[in-house]
Amino acid sequence: MKILCIFHGQDGGLRVKGGADSAILRTGEPVFVPEPVQVWRSTVAPAIRMSRLGMSIKATKASEYYDAISLFHLLTPVDPVIVDGLPPYILDRTFSPGQWHSTSPDPLKEYRFEAMRRELNGNAEETAVSGQFSLLSLGVDDAIAALSRYMTFRTGDILVFPDKGCDMGAPMLDTEMTASLDGLPTLSIRLK
Repeated sequence: MKILCIFHGQDGGLRVKGGADSAILRTGEPVFVPEPVQVWRSTVAPAIRMSRLGMSIKATKASEYYDAISLFHLLTPVDPVIVDGLPPYILDRTFSPGQWHSTSPDPLKEYRFEAMRRELNGNAEETAVSGQFSLLSLGVDDAIAALSRYMTFRTGDILVFPDKGCDMGAPMLDTEMTASLDGLPTLSIRLK
């Protein structure tokens, strides 16, 4: 299983950064934010799961190769050093997966997402963001078609779209972050 972060360049091209399955935290595992905490940002981003083996996939057939959508939490540096046009998303044990939900066959369907951060120490401070996206606006089919020319997709491979996600600000220790997709609970993590 591979995790691929898909970035949309200003030139219209795709940029990809990849990692291995060891980068995913298991459901329920807390996210330990590396010190110093102030140099990180939390992002909640849409993700697609591949459902079959494939290479040289045409964009018009790409929807036959994925079956589920989710929201992932990941950490990014506040002051990234851009290398080869890519921000340095940390790929070692910082991806927290959400619960998977079936994708709609309609690429124009708008998915609504809401993400919330709540302190666990008894304070009532909460941070909430919301937004929407479609599979078309993510560029899922085009990304799969472009990447499948150079690699073979396997069942379970994951495509994450960080630049289409929402910035949750600086991570705060002892907080809980939750997110929903179309009103369905999708992500629930603790930051430590």
